[in-house]
Amino acid sequence: MSDAEIDRAIASDPDAAPRLDARWFRDAEIVIPEKQMISIRLDADVLDHSRRRARAGRRG
Repeated sequence: MSDAEIDRAIASDPDAAPRLDARWFRDAEIVIPEKQMISIRLDADVLDHSRRRARAGRRG
């Protein structure tokens, strides 16, 4: 397949991801999502597990 044929195939594929070229970045709209405060209750062992994983991730 030539580059032109590949470009046409991508353009005609509705499931294809957009090309992240200069035009895409120029036309992109920045959307800052609204955040909401929530409160949840977790078992201590679940919270400990999550904290251990977070600490391990910072070390690696």
